[in-house]
Parts: sequence; C-alpha cells; structure tokens
Amino acid sequence: MVTDLGQVTTEVRHFVRGLDIAVVETNHDLELLVDGPYPWELKQRIRGTRGHLSNSQGMKLAEDILDDTSGKACVVLGGHLSEKNNSPSYAQSALDQLHGISQRPLYTGHITQKGIPGIFEVNEKGISLKGELIVSHQVLRHQANL
Repeated sequence: MVTDLGQVTTEVRHFVRGLDIAVVETNHDLELLVDGPYPWELKQRIRGTRGHLSNSQGMKLAEDILDDTSGKACVVLGGHLSEKNNSPSYAQSALDQLHGISQRPLYTGHITQKGIPGIFEVNEKGISLKGELIVSHQVLRHQANL
C-alpha cells in the first residue's frame, strides 16, 4: 500500500517495480481539487511534497509497478480517494489507462471507504469478500466475513 507520499521518489519507484498487487494513492483529481471547497492553503498542502498523490501521479507510479517483463498477472488498486476532490470513476479512469501499456495481465480497480466495489464490502459486521478476485491466475473466494 503506497499512500500519503506527496511525491514519488526514485527509491519508491525502485521499491514498487514488479509488485504483483498494490494499492496506490489516487487521492484527488487536480481540477476538482483546485475548483473544490477547501481553503487555498489546504489545497497547496494536498498538492505539495508532503501531501497526497493525484490520480495521474498514482497512475504514473503504477506504470513503475508494471515495468516487469515476467508476464505475471498484476492487481493495481487506487486508494485513499478524497470524497470532495475525487470520484471513483475519475480514479478508475486514470488507472484504466494502464491497460494500454501493460505487458502483464492486469486487473485495475479502486478502494473506497466501503471497500472494493463488487469484491470487498466494509460494513458493521466487518469486511466480506463478494464474488471472486483473480490474482496470479488463482481464484480467491471467501463466503464468510473476515
């Protein structure tokens, strides 16, 4: 899980290269942030080197994850989505661009505060897995709450 970075360093790029599963921060859409309700100082902090990664920055980081010629399947999920400065469809749209450049079998999705739509659900009983998630050509199933 790679969140709250503010910026992506060479060390981070090296660390994530070739991961099979990762959650990358896709905190905000830059236009929504700039036009959104937050005070200018907070917007600057979010965009700064100690803030959060935008959808496009998260997608660029995910490109480093996919920089692997192993042919292994990969799961890249966007996470830490702002409720005011982003939307699941904006985050997903950014990550969907990876399908055009990936040499690896790829699943992209996003995590909301309620889980991963269609797969994990967070509710008052805990976390439950709905349906199935294919990772590295194995199907993971779970009927009960975790």
